[in-house]
Amino acid sequence: MKNIFYLILTFIVLSPCLSNADSGEDLFRLGNEAYTRSDYDSAITCYQQLERSGKNSVALYFNMGNTFFRLNKAPMAVLYYEKAKKLDPADEDILKNIALTNSKLIDRIKPLPENFFPKITTKIIHLMSPFTYGILLLAITWSMFIFFAYYMRSKLSNKRRFYFYSGLASLVIFIFLFWVNVMLYLIQNSSNTAILFNESEYIMSSPNDTSKELFLIHEGTKVIIIDKVGDWSQIKLVNGDKGWIPSAALVII
Repeated sequence: MKNIFYLILTFIVLSPCLSNADSGEDLFRLGNEAYTRSDYDSAITCYQQLERSGKNSVALYFNMGNTFFRLNKAPMAVLYYEKAKKLDPADEDILKNIALTNSKLIDRIKPLPENFFPKITTKIIHLMSPFTYGILLLAITWSMFIFFAYYMRSKLSNKRRFYFYSGLASLVIFIFLFWVNVMLYLIQNSSNTAILFNESEYIMSSPNDTSKELFLIHEGTKVIIIDKVGDWSQIKLVNGDKGWIPSAALVII
């Protein structure tokens, strides 16, 4: 009887997602409709089923973050907002929601001031979405080849000079956009950031339980993983503090 009860309960929870959900678009729509009705459990069930199918996107991660926020699950909300940010670092709504969710966490860690060059680099990379940068790279690539093709075919010196310098300028822009796209790819595919999912965890001075306790962090805190030894990860906080923590306490963004 107990097993039958759990099967019925599972069916009830999943039924909004299973009915008329023949595609990812249907699941996403049903999740959005459930969210609009404030049926957040059904919404997250739909979104998670869509995530498991591999059809991930900025909109999906953002909506999952919103839903977990409504369910008062701050660590999960931070995780999915950060996943959305990896795909679109320039989205203002994502950045605002991350700031809002972080304000509700126990740990409010102030980041170190960035140096000039890394700060400018970050601003440039996050100026537009990866999709926009990709389109610009494609467009400038075509422009570069067209200018050099006309340069090779033209016989008039003024036109050759114009096409040459235009092609050269296109090449410089191409190198810049190629660099930005590589940086965005590395950010999107990096696995060196994580969220603490334990209620609290002491950061240790060495990768073992008997070492000195340095400081305490709480669930939802974002960390940067800088090294791993066995079942331990060396992490760094945005304020520069470092230490060791059991890897099992972290969920990779």
